[in-house]
Amino acid sequence: LWYAVESIPDEELWEAHIKAKKEFIELIKRKIKERNKRLGIDEPIPDIDENALIIGFARRFATYKRATLILSDLERLRRILNNPEKPVYIIFGGKAHPMDKAGKEFLKRVYEISQMPEFKNKIIIFENYDMGSARAMVAG
Repeated sequence: LWYAVESIPDEELWEAHIKAKKEFIELIKRKIKERNKRLGIDEPIPDIDENALIIGFARRFATYKRATLILSDLERLRRILNNPEKPVYIIFGGKAHPMDKAGKEFLKRVYEISQMPEFKNKIIIFENYDMGSARAMVAG
């Protein structure tokens, strides 16, 4: 089984990865556009660099999953996300359980940070995350 995978040329594998990444980026943009229209928000759609590193966190927001750990040093994160030579984005997807107050607070904190000017369009919350979105995220 692994022999077949290992025989795929690197270029072909990379092309498939980039194609999936472009599709994921378009899905993100479409979801943001739908959200903005639904909420009456007149905000530009982020221009996500297809060559950037995209870090995805997509799961239920529960305290033990530590979704906010990456946000614990905001100054360091600001330097990482705003480096023009090495673009990086963080995509958060998922929900908190309706009865999980701490999980909802985690999600609220992610949202608040994503709205800060230095993180705007660098930390993106992927609304209405579902299994189809999950497939697109891990493929790209």
